[in-house]
Amino acid sequence: MTEALKDLLNSAADAIGAGVLLLRFDAEQGDFTVLGTSDASFAHGAVYTPAEGDIIVPVLHGERELARLVAHNPSSPVDEQLLRGFAAAASFTLRHAQELIEADEALKESQMLREIGQHLGGMVQLEDSLQSMLQALRQLLNADYASISTLEPDGSTKWRAMDGYRTEAYKQLVYKPGQGMATRVIAAGKPITLQDIGISPDLPISDFPLHAAEGGISSIGVPLLRGGKSIGAVILTNRTPRNWKESEIATASVVANAAALAVEELRARGSESSQRAFLGKVLDNFPGMLLVMEPPDWRILLINSTMLALLPEPYRSEASLIGRTAREITATWTDQSEGFVAMMQKVFDTGEAISFEQYASESPERGTTYWNWSIVPVEGVGEEGKRVVILIAHEVTETVQAREKEQRAAERARARAEELDTIINQMADGVAIFDAQGRVLRINPAGQRLLGRNVATGARPDDYPRLYGLYSLDGELLTEERLTPMRALRGETVVGEQLMVRRPNGHEIIISVSGSPLTDSEGKISGAVLVFHDITQEKMTERLKDEFLSVVSHELRTPLSAIMGYSDLMLRGLHGPLSERQTRALNAVRANADRLLHLINDLLDVSKLESGTIIIEQEPVNLADIVARTIAHTRILAVNAGVSISNDVSPDGLPDVLSEETKLQQVLENLLSNALKFTPEGGSITFSATLSERSPDDPALASLDPLPPLDPGSQPQSVVVSVTDTGAGIDEEQLARIWDRFYQVDSSVKRRSGGTGLGLAIVRSLVELNGGQAWVRSAGADLGSSFSFSLPVAPDSKALPTSQPRPLYTRGDDRQGVPTVLIVEDDEDQREIICDMLEMEGYKVVVAADGDEALQLAHEVRPAAIALDVVLPRRDGWEVLNRLKREPATRDIPVLIISVVDQQEFGKSLGADEYMVKPLEAATLRTVVRRLLGAEDADQARRKDKREV
Repeated sequence: MTEALKDLLNSAADAIGAGVLLLRFDAEQGDFTVLGTSDASFAHGAVYTPAEGDIIVPVLHGERELARLVAHNPSSPVDEQLLRGFAAAASFTLRHAQELIEADEALKESQMLREIGQHLGGMVQLEDSLQSMLQALRQLLNADYASISTLEPDGSTKWRAMDGYRTEAYKQLVYKPGQGMATRVIAAGKPITLQDIGISPDLPISDFPLHAAEGGISSIGVPLLRGGKSIGAVILTNRTPRNWKESEIATASVVANAAALAVEELRARGSESSQRAFLGKVLDNFPGMLLVMEPPDWRILLINSTMLALLPEPYRSEASLIGRTAREITATWTDQSEGFVAMMQKVFDTGEAISFEQYASESPERGTTYWNWSIVPVEGVGEEGKRVVILIAHEVTETVQAREKEQRAAERARARAEELDTIINQMADGVAIFDAQGRVLRINPAGQRLLGRNVATGARPDDYPRLYGLYSLDGELLTEERLTPMRALRGETVVGEQLMVRRPNGHEIIISVSGSPLTDSEGKISGAVLVFHDITQEKMTERLKDEFLSVVSHELRTPLSAIMGYSDLMLRGLHGPLSERQTRALNAVRANADRLLHLINDLLDVSKLESGTIIIEQEPVNLADIVARTIAHTRILAVNAGVSISNDVSPDGLPDVLSEETKLQQVLENLLSNALKFTPEGGSITFSATLSERSPDDPALASLDPLPPLDPGSQPQSVVVSVTDTGAGIDEEQLARIWDRFYQVDSSVKRRSGGTGLGLAIVRSLVELNGGQAWVRSAGADLGSSFSFSLPVAPDSKALPTSQPRPLYTRGDDRQGVPTVLIVEDDEDQREIICDMLEMEGYKVVVAADGDEALQLAHEVRPAAIALDVVLPRRDGWEVLNRLKREPATRDIPVLIISVVDQQEFGKSLGADEYMVKPLEAATLRTVVRRLLGAEDADQARRKDKREV
């Protein structure tokens, strides 16, 4: 991967916020390989399988796809248009890099042709000619070893040339008919490739003894074709895995054609005239320009078709050029032309070849072009055996231009580096760069000033804390392992770590340090970079703010407690009866006092969360119970707002979660309060929970919608809780800011609902302290919202089995006519206490453990009365009460509400006949139940009749 491509991918990764890969599709293998990456975990050339969350865009040149640019599994939405912009830049960079590669390959090919040309004139033996061609081809294609074999009359194959082999023991080996790779190539009559020789079951090592000895595993073979028949083969092999390019196979085919000519012609060569004819055929098969000339006037003896195609009319046929002199075919004879003739004469006189690169040529038609030329002497041409010269040329204009572009790019890079150097030196923040061993390579002046020392390069990392006074905030001298650069060298990205620096003068400051690893072109960590700045003033301000909030909250709580206490006493009538108007006014005072207390608590919670003083004491918690309790306690708010609440969090199959009960209830209450604010009358709010085998801090949880069901037999690691409403919804641009402190959606709904903008910030902080994460989804304005958070599953916690219908549980007197009381209570101890109290009074009792079972038994048993707890699984007591009073079959059954919270007025408004607050007293319960059943009125009537008698 070039530096330009590496910089481009790193820039794309920074802008998008995800790892970026450049992939090329391998049509033969049917998979993607990595061309470049910003992520060190993906190696260049490795096979890559796109992930479900990847964002992929094509890298195009016109309508041709060069590659594909991939944002690897981003943790947040990706601007696809921005990714396409980087794809366009990658297209330019790839084309530029490909030009350099092709130019370099063209230069190597030109050099190969020159080397072949140097040997052609003096070849008298078949093996010498083939050996020269093979050696040049192997070096051009960078093969480990290569050979040329010919087909013999008896069907066997015999080696004619070999190059790069570790041993020559096989040079005289003749392969019997049907043996060896050359036989396969000759039989196929076309190029073939073999991969994993000796590894693949189809290519056993016993069939390839030569490759077994040499260690070759990847090979190509190209046939020597004459008249449509294979007369031999060229074999090139590597000892390491390699994907052979089509261009490499084409180059090998060109040389194979020349080798075929050599085999055919040199086998039958018997005269000088046949040698000349053979030379002309070989020259005509070369892709470069070839020209044979003889002195003294430098007449043309031979010219190949490649050179003919570049000449102007009327010199585009061999017949019009053979016999003409160099001066006759040159439109303008210049000093440069004279110098070229002088060089040809020198080669002829000395017998030594001359080569020169990037020879500039000017022409009106093409302007300035650049050429690589070789002038080679050839001996023994014609009947007189005279000497001639061969001119071999290859145009390298594109190569030269590419190099010039590269030089200009390097100059621009140097200028940018100097500019960056100036910026770093002038930055107010400290910047430090470290090598792979953690030694300081550079630190800017601001960094030196912050540390109060001159930082020397070359110091050992374990000396840094002592040399530069680096301490944790609690005053402990840092160890080498805790140093930010060492953490970055281990691959960790550190953001905003706070340290204390003790300067030589004893003055202490607090700095915020961020660091990240630096990687080389292969993705290996080669160093680290740190940015740090002084936050002493910020910490002082934060401490003063905390002290101010603590004092103010204390001063506010004292009078607020008095207001709330006296309000409660007056509402209970302890200071005399209140009129209806006075009751409404006092309720308003009490409600606003609650709001003020909630605001004070939110401010204190935010302050504690920022300072890190809140610690969650995790323990196994029953999530379904907490959700049911939260809904039950806030049901009055939902009823007043005209909003329905559904609880889909069933205890069936749900394991315990790790959390602190009060903090988890605070999270749920804040989310429910937020949903109530933005859900209009007639809307709904739904609680749900989903198990996932991913860890609670896995970013993929927030990107999967919906979460896939848990695979059978897999162990859940987290529970995802969602609070979904049908309310105002959130615009896309506001989703990212919804968790910020004091941020409120700017709408008329917000202005009606009010709020401090702290509830969601507290939710996210508490969830993250608990090891999870929080996120929100919304399709837009007026389309509702869904707030979700993840919690870890408690270790060794097993999901509760799905409840099965249980037999009717009854106790007490079973005689005909005895009143039946339905007890609805999920707590086993409380249920037993209530059953004992009523059984002692002679009642028959039927028990239900949740809201759904309560509704079912109310229809089946038709009890004389119902004692109903508020906090219940599946369906809370308020909803059960509402359903009982709305259905004709149960509306007349008297209901006693039992709760830990005194919400008597709300209960009565829903149709409750009696209301009791836990803990219960047996005498009071007996009196209330008798009153529900009318027994109390009957006793009073009997006592009255007795007195009258």
